[in-house]
Amino acid sequence: MFVTGCGKGSPPDATSKSVSAPDVSAKPVQVPAAQKQFLTIEAVSASPTADVLALPGRVTFRQQAQSAVGATAAGRVVAVLVQAGQVVKAGAPLLTIESADAAAARATLDQATTRLAATESVFRRQVEMVEKGVGLEFERQEAEARLKEARTEHERARQAVTLIGAGQGIRVTVRAPSNGVVMSIRVAAGATVAPGGEALLELGDPSHLQVVAQVPESDLGRIAVGQDAEVELPALAARIAARVENFNPRVDPESRRTQVYLALAKRIDGLRAGMLAQGALRV
Repeated sequence: MFVTGCGKGSPPDATSKSVSAPDVSAKPVQVPAAQKQFLTIEAVSASPTADVLALPGRVTFRQQAQSAVGATAAGRVVAVLVQAGQVVKAGAPLLTIESADAAAARATLDQATTRLAATESVFRRQVEMVEKGVGLEFERQEAEARLKEARTEHERARQAVTLIGAGQGIRVTVRAPSNGVVMSIRVAAGATVAPGGEALLELGDPSHLQVVAQVPESDLGRIAVGQDAEVELPALAARIAARVENFNPRVDPESRRTQVYLALAKRIDGLRAGMLAQGALRV
């Protein structure tokens, strides 16, 4: 007697149910002759992968795009005419200073101008008299010498007033040396200032920005001037092509890092000095 049955735990017939992977190695691909003209045959090789060197950095003004504005005459600040962040044009008034030195310099220039006019008149008269035969040559020479002295004195006084700047009497107006943005103001009305002291304001030209990236000294040998780079600006959600422009020749002895200056390929709206940046170089 034969008894047959089925059980839930019985495994299926492995021979009849298994699916084996196709053996592609033994089956070459056949391409119809009519389609061969559309094929391009190239050798297959492993593509080399370049390492990406990530460099944290920050957007800064180029050195020539920053201006430190100081006092042009000793005195007291009576008015600050701009605010931080304000865009100014070259020649725009920034500060007003009251200065006794300025008043004295302008008075000296007025006196020198008057003397110069008088000596020029005397010299012309002496020349005319000599030409007419009624003057003496030594008197003409003396008049010419006094004229040279007057011109020298006048030029010295003029340069002094030019350095002080525009204004009248005791008032001096300090003006912007170039187009830019007021980055910081370090003085207030009532402060006493003098030439050669600390900067009263700082200006920066937003059209001349760069990225300064920090590089470990161990990676300096992998970077070269002119090397292509890419800069990511998280605050603007933007990426900009860049180029290695220069290096700081000094390595910080504590951090063992130095700065690499990246020139941006284009200007981008909203870019500001001080923004965080991430540089990337393929090495």
